[in-house]
Amino acid sequence: MRCRFLATACLLVIAPPVLALARAADALPALQVEDLSGQPLSYDPPQSALAILQTWASWCAPCHEAIPFLRELQRQFPRLQLVLINVDTERPKALAALKEIAPNPDGVTLLFDPSGQVLQRLRVPGMPATIVAIRGKAQLIEVGFNDQVRERIRAAVEQALSAR
Repeated sequence: MRCRFLATACLLVIAPPVLALARAADALPALQVEDLSGQPLSYDPPQSALAILQTWASWCAPCHEAIPFLRELQRQFPRLQLVLINVDTERPKALAALKEIAPNPDGVTLLFDPSGQVLQRLRVPGMPATIVAIRGKAQLIEVGFNDQVRERIRAAVEQALSAR
């Protein structure tokens, strides 16, 4: 009973900033990340497009399920930009995992955040964190991955594309 209470209390403390960002459709911040070669860069979410940003890690099983789904969405909706932000501290592990999960990442923006600061900047409490953004503003934020999350992401993308 005590564990259930503590888990609920943690969710209540953590969840409000995430929900507030999604409801307010706040502009997503510029993110300080690294490119594939390890060079630092500032990534600004696209201001004129529909994009999905997802944080992931090589050790995150739900991430391994989510990425193929997001790639499928990208193939179905070519205007959708997919940005994968890896938070592993060891780039070789991340690249090996990516090769298994998405052997052909053409058309995907791959970024690295070994410091983990992206999770803090985006105010997401867990992984994978998937953000559907339109013109740089969050429309949907999901943490974790299951069939219900899959359907909410698909619905958000379809709704965004039908509204254009």
